[in-house]
Amino acid sequence: MHLIRKALILFQLNLISFTLQANYDLEKAHEKDLPFDQVNLDLIDEVEFDLNGGMSIMGLFVDGEHLFRFTPVLSEYSHGPIVGPVNKTYNPFRPFRYWRFVTYYNLYSKEERVVDLPRIAEECLDSDRFASYQHTYRVEASVETSLNIADLGIRARLTLSNTLSITRNLKGQSGESAIHTPYIKSKVLIGRTFIQAVDKKTNTVKLYSIGKDSDSIKVDYQDPILYVKRDEVQSCH
Repeated sequence: MHLIRKALILFQLNLISFTLQANYDLEKAHEKDLPFDQVNLDLIDEVEFDLNGGMSIMGLFVDGEHLFRFTPVLSEYSHGPIVGPVNKTYNPFRPFRYWRFVTYYNLYSKEERVVDLPRIAEECLDSDRFASYQHTYRVEASVETSLNIADLGIRARLTLSNTLSITRNLKGQSGESAIHTPYIKSKVLIGRTFIQAVDKKTNTVKLYSIGKDSDSIKVDYQDPILYVKRDEVQSCH
């Protein structure tokens, strides 16, 4: 049974490798140079790769899990990477030919009142009453980066627009008044974008820093939730 399980695992790994090679042929990468003239890039980390290990260096380049070997980045950011399309450059001043952008990030919680939706007053009643109301609201995420969104692969991994709706069943309690206020809970993505490059001559995958003036990224309204708070409760006897 142990040998059968081991054989199945090896088959799955080989299948993954074959799929990656079929879908991400480096020789078919888009011909595109980096969108800036900076030549001296800071090397952060590199991973050596043995081509006899059963997967091509091209497979390593596109397999997201292998990117987590870049430990200097992961010590600062707990999420990622978001990867852009693979490109190839013929610029003789670049220390690599194949490259793409990778973005590592952290997520931070955020809560805010939805000022575009009305607050609903629960009036003072002589007896308990039941009612309901519905809110619908559309949120558009903003992306703050100096780089092209298409080059970063943001649209393939993140949701940039959502239409949220909520139906709230309301029980008006005798002797109380209250205000129902709509809020949104969401997450804000804050991170850095790097250049990941492959050197087929030395069988290495390298991670370069772009520079802190141009590599920061911020995206709001991720995983948004629309909800209502019942607040300003007062006794009205």
